[in-house]
Amino acid sequence: MTGQWLSTRLKRTFVVPDGVVSLGAGGSLLVHSGPNSGWVRFRPGRAPRLEGKRFPKPQWESAELNGIETGNPAVVTEPLPGGLWIRPGGETEAVALSRSRLISGMAFQPEVLSIVVGGPDLPPVAPADVAEVCRLLPVACRAQVRFVEYGPSPATGVATFGHSLANLLGGDIVCYGGMPIHTAAGCEVFTVRPDGTLGWNMFAQQLVYRPQATPILAGAPEVYGYRRPAGDGLTEVAPAVYAREPDVVVEVVRSGLWVRPANGVANAGRIRSIPADPLAHFITFEAADVEQAGRMRAVAEDVLAQIDPPTRDVTRLVPATTVHSARVKDISRELTETDLAALDLSVPTTVVASPALPLPEAPGVSEDPEISEIDLAEDNFFAENATVVDSPLTLTRMPSEDLVASDQPVILDGGGRLR
Repeated sequence: MTGQWLSTRLKRTFVVPDGVVSLGAGGSLLVHSGPNSGWVRFRPGRAPRLEGKRFPKPQWESAELNGIETGNPAVVTEPLPGGLWIRPGGETEAVALSRSRLISGMAFQPEVLSIVVGGPDLPPVAPADVAEVCRLLPVACRAQVRFVEYGPSPATGVATFGHSLANLLGGDIVCYGGMPIHTAAGCEVFTVRPDGTLGWNMFAQQLVYRPQATPILAGAPEVYGYRRPAGDGLTEVAPAVYAREPDVVVEVVRSGLWVRPANGVANAGRIRSIPADPLAHFITFEAADVEQAGRMRAVAEDVLAQIDPPTRDVTRLVPATTVHSARVKDISRELTETDLAALDLSVPTTVVASPALPLPEAPGVSEDPEISEIDLAEDNFFAENATVVDSPLTLTRMPSEDLVASDQPVILDGGGRLR
C-alpha cells in the first residue's frame, strides 16, 4: 500500500482516504464508500488503523457511530460530514439531491452531532426507527445530538415528531427548528421549503421537546437556542424575551417574533405553539383592543424596520387575535390599516390549548449577542452519563524540510499525492 510504503520509507505518519472523498461545508471532508471506508492512518512499523470518516475529526466521531444500522431494512443510516442521515432505503433522484444538499450545505460542527431525518419527496421515517438509532448511539456523544426534521412527518393529525420521539426515548430531546447551515457568519438555522430549498433565517433555532402523557395534546416545545433580534433598545430580561419598552417585550417564538405586554397574556400557549412557516416570518402583535393594537403594532413595525433585510422581505405583521395554529400558513400578506380596522377587537379569540411549559431558568446571556442557549433538564436522555472526547484529531501538512524524523501526520489525496 502506498501509505504504508511512504510511512516506512520517510519515517512519518500518513493519513490516506480509503473511499470516495466528498467536500462538505466549511472545508470538511467525508470519506465514505461502505462500512470499512474512511481515513486510514499509516505509521512506521505498525498496522494501518481506520481513524474515522470525517476530517477534521469531530468530538463525536467513532467506529461505533459509523456502524449503526436500523432494525428496519426499509430504513438506512448514512454518514454526513456534519452527522448522520436516517432515510428510506433505495437510491432515487430525490435521495441523490438531498444527499448533495446535506453534504455541501449542512453545517459541520465538531461539537454537535446533527441527526437528519428523512428528506423532501421521500417517504416519511417513523419516530420508532429514529428511536432505535438513538438507543444505539455511543453514550459519549448523546449530549451532542441535535435532530433535523428534513422530510415529511409520518402522518397528519398526530403528535409532532419531536414529542413522539421524546416519548419513545423517555427523555428530553433537542431539535433544530430548521436546517443548520454553514455561512460566513458561522452556523445559522434556516427554514426548509417543501421542495428542499432554504427559506428564512430563524430566530428560534433549537427547540426542546419533553415527554408528554398525551403527545397529541402537548404544549409548545421550549425555545432552547435562539438568534437575538437586531435593533437598539432591546434588553434580554428572560430567556428569549427582550424588553422593548418598560411594559412591552419582544419574545422569540417558533413562528418568528411576538410583541406583547410585559406582564403576559392569556393566549401565550397558543402563540408559542404555532410552528414556523417555511415561506414567511411572522411578527405577531397583541391586539386585545384598539388602543393596544395600535401601540403594539407600532412597536412591531419598529422591530421589523431593524431586522436583517432578507428576513424583512418575507415578514408578515399579524394581530394575535387573528392567529390560529391551524390557519397561520394561510396568511400570505401583511394586514393593512383597513384590515386592522375591520377586525372585531372587542371579542378576543378564545382557543383551548395545553398550557405552555415553563422555561428553564436561564444560566445567563451568551457573550455572543446573536446566539443564546438555555440549559436542558437534568433528566435529558441525551445528557445522562455523557462524556466528551477531549480533542479532535488534527491533520496538518508539514513543510518539506520537516518530512523526515517527525511523527506529524501528512494527508494524501485519493491518488496518493501529498497535499
